[in-house]
Amino acid sequence: MYFVDRCLLVGLVAGVAIAGYRRWDAHEMLAVGLLFAVPMADQLITLRIPQGGVLEQLSLYVFFPLCLLWLTCRRLRLSDVGLSTGVRRKTARITAIFLLAAFCLSVVGLAVPSMTRYYPVWRTGRVTLQAFVYNEAVVSVFMFACEFFYRGIVLFVLARRSFWGAIVLQTLPYAFLHLGKPDIEVPYSFLAGIAFGWANLRCGSVIPSWVTHAVGSALFDALILLT
Repeated sequence: MYFVDRCLLVGLVAGVAIAGYRRWDAHEMLAVGLLFAVPMADQLITLRIPQGGVLEQLSLYVFFPLCLLWLTCRRLRLSDVGLSTGVRRKTARITAIFLLAAFCLSVVGLAVPSMTRYYPVWRTGRVTLQAFVYNEAVVSVFMFACEFFYRGIVLFVLARRSFWGAIVLQTLPYAFLHLGKPDIEVPYSFLAGIAFGWANLRCGSVIPSWVTHAVGSALFDALILLT
């Protein structure tokens, strides 16, 4: 985890320095700072609180960044950071395609022993249907906080400066956070972050990445438990 923190710290210093040198707007500089500072703070909190709560995640990844951005740009609307249905037909179509891909990848993932040993992360013994539904509902909230921060708040603010630059930049710290999990997750999370970022910007909504991430996670957990 210390290696992850160092990577995030280097990214924070480099990102803010470059944004300042390029004379980016205040809310763009803030978005770059938050992109690395928030996951770094999450790592420090997680070291002290192994099971970070839903309120902590929502506060750190959603409410805190939104309040800071609103202070620097009071004209900011929730739709400006992806909290909307976007272009509905396109959103529904891309989300459906992503869900199909998630199902295929979940089936392939069953052949990776490190993945089936690691997930579900909440499994402690015999799992009942009630426990499964409750835990996956909690995970979906965590997924929302994650997706809304990386592929909503940060992505949509920085995309005004550069479409692909924002997509690549937001997925770097996201991939760093997968260090320590099964090795395959680091490159997978990077590619998924690129695909999710593209989809959200095309649709104008965070729905494609959130629904795919949450449903895909629940589906993979269910397949592991059933097999």
